[in-house]
Amino acid sequence: MNTITIQRTTNSPDILLDPKKGIIEIKGASFLEDSSAFYSPILDWVAEYVKSPVATTVHVELTYFNSSAAKLLLTIFKILGAIEKKNISLTVNWSYSEDDEDIRDSGHDFSKLSGIKFNMIENDEPERD
Repeated sequence: MNTITIQRTTNSPDILLDPKKGIIEIKGASFLEDSSAFYSPILDWVAEYVKSPVATTVHVELTYFNSSAAKLLLTIFKILGAIEKKNISLTVNWSYSEDDEDIRDSGHDFSKLSGIKFNMIENDEPERD
């Protein structure tokens, strides 16, 4: 599997998918007109990755996302749940600005809906886009 990096734009997040190090990062904002087109290769990569994963750490630091991105993010988390079922370590770090209750609450919701424990990490300073 190849490492995938996607640079953020005004309406799409930075993405890092590193299969050798077991690192998945999603940082920035996600409110694309066609979220499916953006996330499709990411979903494909994650589905392939969970077939033979290593200990995995997921870092999510979103400043905003729309409902179509939320659906796709939940799909990613549900797929990642297969890692824990293989008794391989899965750590999800959900970072949010201390004054952003919506992003914090979304992390709790994703954790509940996916069945994966998230480490909720409050940042003092909001991320700058």
